[in-house]
Amino acid sequence: MSRILNVEVQPVDQPETAVKGADIALCATSSEDAIFFAPWVETGMHIGSIRRPEIEMDALRKADRVAIHSRDISPIIEASVELKGESAVSERKSLKPGDVDITKFPTIAEVIAGQAKGRQGDTEITCFLNNLGLGYQFAAAGSVVYRKAKEKGVGHDLPTDWFTESIKP
Repeated sequence: MSRILNVEVQPVDQPETAVKGADIALCATSSEDAIFFAPWVETGMHIGSIRRPEIEMDALRKADRVAIHSRDISPIIEASVELKGESAVSERKSLKPGDVDITKFPTIAEVIAGQAKGRQGDTEITCFLNNLGLGYQFAAAGSVVYRKAKEKGVGHDLPTDWFTESIKP
């Protein structure tokens, strides 16, 4: 991968090894359970996630500043009309006693607009928690990439059912 990406890539046996000494640790999974834990948080680190459950509540408590995507607490559920079955996984993972009240954090829009403070120094631990959203940005970016690939005649068609699972693994 180092040769392909033209950057140094180092395989590791444990996830905590991958984030040790990192300035930025980003989580991007479909997990409904924590995958980033409090002992991994280091001074000056920025932690980010695309799903609320990815960051352990104790890790979130270590952050000096947290910004969230939205103060809405109910999941936005969008599903293909062709998908039937159980309720969305997000509905099953409700807040538990002891969880951080994320609605008290500023939104990323408020930080960007200067209505809430962002990082104030190199030693602060900051976190962006994408607690709710549909991921329209991924669909928009994917649309551009798909169109350009079609124009250039590159890529491969993939079966639609690879992308329409109705449950989380």
